[in-house]
Amino acid sequence: MQDQQWKSLLEEYQYHLKVEKGLADLTVRNYRTDQSPLYDYMRLKRINHLNELDRFVLRGYLAWLSELGYVRSSIVRKLSALRSFLRWLISQAIIDKDPLPSRGVMKRDFRLPRFLSQDEVALLVQSPDTSNFMGSRDRALLELLYGAGLRVSEARDLDMRDVNLLTQELRVIGKGSKQRVVLMGTAARDALSNYIKSMRPKIANSRSGNALFLNRFGS
Repeated sequence: MQDQQWKSLLEEYQYHLKVEKGLADLTVRNYRTDQSPLYDYMRLKRINHLNELDRFVLRGYLAWLSELGYVRSSIVRKLSALRSFLRWLISQAIIDKDPLPSRGVMKRDFRLPRFLSQDEVALLVQSPDTSNFMGSRDRALLELLYGAGLRVSEARDLDMRDVNLLTQELRVIGKGSKQRVVLMGTAARDALSNYIKSMRPKIANSRSGNALFLNRFGS
């Protein structure tokens, strides 16, 4: 297969994804990008026709991706995109049958996390003893993680100046150093207010700086 043939084929597939399936531009781009290594592998193995792709060739392709350093989750994503591409090729009568087995080609090496129920979250958030510094801090921390939807790293990096109890707002620095303003609920505000006004001053020292959440040594 020549470069121009492959490019034209991907453009047709992209049109199918965008116009016929109505996928978002970013999703379409990702689907197309995920097919690029396949063509590189076909050229490497001198495979000239898509009908030459069988389960053995595609197993070799997935192993090759691993050798290139792709992490397992990325390979699984490319495999999912490949299945979609192959189904479209069949619908267009470009290949005769799906060369991928329905299962067993590759599985993720991790399981999805089990989420807590609302009752379990309530028990967790309410468990710290707020009459002491550690409990007050932990209660405020848990309320922010749950009620404001913060990542652990985002909560850890909060400074005192990032908190506005009056407007119930937090200024958060997230991934890629992107800043956003997050609203917190009444429960989170009250827990944070108790920690800041009643407990944090008891432990703060010269090592504390502006950090919102301190350890027992004030660091």
